[in-house]
Amino acid sequence: MMGIPKEGPSAGITIVTGIVSALTGRPVRNDIAMTGEITIMGKVLAIGGVLPKLQAAIDAGCKEVIMPKENERDVEMTPDYGTHCLLTTAYRLLVPAAKPHR
Repeated sequence: MMGIPKEGPSAGITIVTGIVSALTGRPVRNDIAMTGEITIMGKVLAIGGVLPKLQAAIDAGCKEVIMPKENERDVEMTPDYGTHCLLTTAYRLLVPAAKPHR
């Protein structure tokens, strides 16, 4: 079954991270960017517009970007901007990367 095209789903992991942070009282690192659609079961799905999203993260001063593993080829095809991309398949795998350093 095909999905319905829609605007905004790539903010899914960011929104879930904000909700989890608010409910648990644990802050999220302020030098990290993230993008990815998320399913109700926590699977992170591919997104479009990788290059502009990477450029926006760099312009915002982010040193690390969390993206869907399905976008690995897109990431490899972009110029090296000195930003590390963490590629993930499931939300539970990105939680440790979003925690602040102590």
